[in-house]
Amino acid sequence: PAGAGAAQFGQIEVTRGAPLALQLASGASVEALRLTWTLLSERHRAQLKALEPRYVAGADGATYTLVAGPVASREEAQRLCGSFKARRVACTVADYAGEPL
Repeated sequence: PAGAGAAQFGQIEVTRGAPLALQLASGASVEALRLTWTLLSERHRAQLKALEPRYVAGADGATYTLVAGPVASREEAQRLCGSFKARRVACTVADYAGEPL
Protein backbone atom coordinates (compact mmCIF):
# COMPACT_ATOMS: atom_id res chain seq x y z
CA PRO A 1 0.00 0.00 0.00
CA ALA A 2 1.07 3.56 -0.67
CA GLY A 3 2.82 5.17 2.26
CA ALA A 4 3.53 1.90 4.02
CA GLY A 5 7.09 1.93 5.29
CA ALA A 6 7.65 5.47 4.00
CA ALA A 7 10.16 7.55 5.90
CA GLN A 8 9.92 11.26 6.48
CA PHE A 9 12.97 13.47 6.60
CA GLY A 10 13.44 16.97 7.96
CA GLN A 11 14.61 19.90 5.91
CA ILE A 12 18.14 19.80 4.58
CA GLU A 13 20.38 22.53 5.91
CA VAL A 14 23.44 23.57 3.99
CA THR A 15 25.99 25.70 5.73
CA ARG A 16 28.62 27.48 3.74
CA GLY A 17 32.12 27.50 5.16
CA ALA A 18 34.25 30.57 5.61
CA PRO A 19 35.21 32.36 2.39
CA LEU A 20 38.51 31.18 0.97
CA ALA A 21 41.58 33.11 -0.11
CA LEU A 22 45.06 32.70 -1.48
CA GLN A 23 47.83 33.17 1.08
CA LEU A 24 50.58 34.80 -0.95
CA ALA A 25 53.21 36.20 1.41
CA SER A 26 54.22 37.08 4.92
CA GLY A 27 56.26 39.96 6.22
CA ALA A 28 57.38 41.99 9.19
CA SER A 29 55.05 44.92 8.48
CA VAL A 30 51.86 45.89 6.72
CA GLU A 31 53.93 48.24 4.53
CA ALA A 32 56.03 45.29 3.34
CA LEU A 33 52.83 43.46 2.40
CA ARG A 34 51.56 46.51 0.49
CA LEU A 35 54.75 46.51 -1.58
CA THR A 36 54.45 42.78 -2.18
CA TRP A 37 50.80 43.15 -3.25
CA THR A 38 51.71 45.96 -5.66
CA LEU A 39 54.37 43.81 -7.31
CA LEU A 40 52.22 40.67 -7.43
CA SER A 41 49.17 42.48 -8.77
CA GLU A 42 51.26 44.07 -11.54
CA ARG A 43 52.94 40.78 -12.53
CA HIS A 44 49.83 38.59 -12.20
CA ARG A 45 47.06 41.02 -13.09
CA ALA A 46 44.84 38.43 -14.80
CA GLN A 47 44.80 36.07 -11.80
CA LEU A 48 44.49 38.75 -9.09
CA LYS A 49 42.31 41.44 -10.68
CA ALA A 50 39.06 40.18 -9.09
CA LEU A 51 40.57 39.59 -5.64
CA GLU A 52 40.90 41.98 -2.71
CA PRO A 53 44.04 41.96 -0.54
CA ARG A 54 43.89 41.66 3.25
CA TYR A 55 46.42 41.21 5.98
CA VAL A 56 46.25 39.00 9.04
CA ALA A 57 48.35 39.81 12.10
CA GLY A 58 50.28 36.86 13.49
CA ALA A 59 49.77 35.70 17.07
CA ASP A 60 53.23 37.03 17.94
CA GLY A 61 52.30 40.55 16.73
CA ALA A 62 55.56 40.72 14.78
CA THR A 63 54.53 39.08 11.49
CA TYR A 64 51.73 39.64 9.03
CA THR A 65 50.26 37.46 6.30
CA LEU A 66 48.95 38.64 2.93
CA VAL A 67 45.79 36.95 1.65
CA ALA A 68 43.71 37.71 -1.44
CA GLY A 69 40.11 36.72 -1.99
CA PRO A 70 37.41 35.81 -1.76
CA VAL A 71 37.74 32.78 -4.01
CA ALA A 72 34.55 30.97 -5.07
CA SER A 73 35.57 27.43 -4.15
CA ARG A 74 38.40 25.32 -2.77
CA GLU A 75 38.92 23.87 -6.25
CA GLU A 76 39.33 27.35 -7.74
CA ALA A 77 41.72 28.38 -4.96
CA GLN A 78 43.81 25.24 -5.53
CA ARG A 79 43.85 25.87 -9.28
CA LEU A 80 45.01 29.46 -8.78
CA CYS A 81 47.67 28.39 -6.28
CA GLY A 82 48.88 25.80 -8.77
CA SER A 83 49.35 28.49 -11.40
CA PHE A 84 51.28 30.67 -8.93
CA LYS A 85 53.48 27.79 -7.79
CA ALA A 86 54.30 27.05 -11.43
CA ARG A 87 55.64 30.61 -11.59
CA ARG A 88 57.61 30.12 -8.36
CA VAL A 89 55.26 32.25 -6.26
CA ALA A 90 54.42 30.82 -2.84
CA CYS A 91 50.70 30.16 -2.44
CA THR A 92 48.45 28.20 -0.10
CA VAL A 93 44.69 28.09 0.37
CA ALA A 94 43.58 30.00 3.47
CA ASP A 95 40.52 31.59 5.02
CA TYR A 96 39.58 35.04 3.72
CA ALA A 97 39.98 37.00 6.91
CA GLY A 98 41.85 39.96 8.30
CA GLU A 99 41.87 43.66 7.63
CA PRO A 100 41.78 45.40 4.24
CA LEU A 101 45.24 46.19 2.94
